[in-house]
Amino acid sequence: MGFLSWLFGRRNPAAQITVWLDEPSRSRALVREVRDDLQAGRSVVVVAHFAEALIEAGRQLASAGIKFSTLTTWQPLGSTPSVVAILAKALPRPVSGLPPREKVGTETRVVVRGVELHVLARENDRLVQFAATLPGRAEIAVATSMDAPVFTSLQRPWAKSLVTKLGMSADQPVDSPLLTRGLTKALLAIEKRARRDRPAESVAQWIERNVDPQ
Repeated sequence: MGFLSWLFGRRNPAAQITVWLDEPSRSRALVREVRDDLQAGRSVVVVAHFAEALIEAGRQLASAGIKFSTLTTWQPLGSTPSVVAILAKALPRPVSGLPPREKVGTETRVVVRGVELHVLARENDRLVQFAATLPGRAEIAVATSMDAPVFTSLQRPWAKSLVTKLGMSADQPVDSPLLTRGLTKALLAIEKRARRDRPAESVAQWIERNVDPQ
């Protein structure tokens, strides 16, 4: 099972994950992608699992002059392309027992952009569940980096060096099947050591509070 399959199952083949070499590269990419989405007439839902990441994403967008609204509870998007930022836990989910919502139109009108990965697959899955509640077709894209706490906690210091030696620069996403397989296996191992789900302000703090040491 590939990295994408582990995160999102097989229910939404449009979902994609991008790994960047470092956090500054991931942040710059977020700004570029959101700007491109708006120019293409798409609204963007910027999603973080933790407050610290959502605040940082907002800071990056504001510095780039991109207007956005921060939501504490979900509100339907308007007809004009816009950007909203929200925590994953505040996203609505499909109502159990009801048939899937019929999608209107064939064009992607909303892009759900996750700015970090959670250790728990069920938390990452919130983005897919949310997309299922939208009336139109949505694209799901999650970005992370090799400097992100989820990856640095894997204790694979050689991985970033290997990627650099393969000629990948900070301005392009990491594309290595070998690395992807290794990260998938390691993240699954971390999830098995997550014995609790105590609240936290960041993924690094969540790992410290909830994941048992090896």
